[in-house]
Amino acid sequence: MADEVKPSEQFANAAEVLQSFSSLGSVGTSAAGNAIWGKRFHGRGQRVLFIGGVHGNETEGIAATKGYYDEFAANGKAPSSERDILFIPVLNPD
Repeated sequence: MADEVKPSEQFANAAEVLQSFSSLGSVGTSAAGNAIWGKRFHGRGQRVLFIGGVHGNETEGIAATKGYYDEFAANGKAPSSERDILFIPVLNPD
């Protein structure tokens, strides 16, 4: 497993990470006025929020959010219409 890339290396650049998520839209702004990007899979009922990176040096959450997002995006929708799911890969873009 010498070729294995650690999440901290794979997701070190937030701009590159955001580009790897398809069809993100702005879901708000940070304290510094930067866009917070996310993707929502609309559904009825219970809301679920996936938050990735909060601190710049903690990239494991981004990797986990990316993995879950890829599963949902591959299906084109949330797996259950009973859930309203929002993915925010990088919560703190500042």
